[in-house]
Amino acid sequence: MKLCVIPPLNHLELANYGTADFILAQFVLEYDEYTDFYASRDTWKIMDNGAYEERQSLDTDELLEAVARVQPNVVVVPDIPREPEASFTLSKNFLEEVSQSTETNCLWMVVPHGENVQEFMRYVEKFIALRKELKWDYIGLSILDLYKWNFRARPLVVREIHYLSRVHGFYIHLLGLDEPVELQAYRGMDIESVDTSLPITRAARGERIHFMTEWKPLPRIDLQKTRLTRKQYELAAYNIRVLRTLCDWI
Repeated sequence: MKLCVIPPLNHLELANYGTADFILAQFVLEYDEYTDFYASRDTWKIMDNGAYEERQSLDTDELLEAVARVQPNVVVVPDIPREPEASFTLSKNFLEEVSQSTETNCLWMVVPHGENVQEFMRYVEKFIALRKELKWDYIGLSILDLYKWNFRARPLVVREIHYLSRVHGFYIHLLGLDEPVELQAYRGMDIESVDTSLPITRAARGERIHFMTEWKPLPRIDLQKTRLTRKQYELAAYNIRVLRTLCDWI
């Protein structure tokens, strides 16, 4: 499993401790140093659409402008957290629009939503049916749905979707990670990648993570303002290495 580390602006080089990159599209449009850093990297790059941090996706023109600047391999299509039907329609319309363009050659990641497992799986099935006419290659399983309202739901859903991914030929990405122990549930599954700032969030509070570290209520670091001390930085590097080792086992 690829590990995408989400570093704060002041410590972008912490991304080097991961095995892939997770790029925030809104930062690409706002910070030249951020754009230059990721544009120059020869790594596997996944670009988010802004929905997690900004609570709404960038519009199509903005997202495609960010894509042009850093040339990611995979792009999360626009979605609307907590609004499953509106989100599906938005994603479908976006895929219809970009399918007419020859300017992008990236892969697309769809993000289903739902307020319970049954509703969530219904939108997974709708996205799979959509592949007959509109191409997408990744499905992103958001922590906003599958962890916030039921912290054991994501492993259950991933097991079902893992079977579907083998049948239909798409990849699975975990959008966000709040506790390393969750990854233990995915042993033996083909999970492509996960993104997180957790190792840095814990380090900023002087905490080491372990393979069995569980969730605790911690505010996420401010990606725009956080500046680590030398000790915190070294701890962040250590935490990332621990998480990377765990991902290598999956």
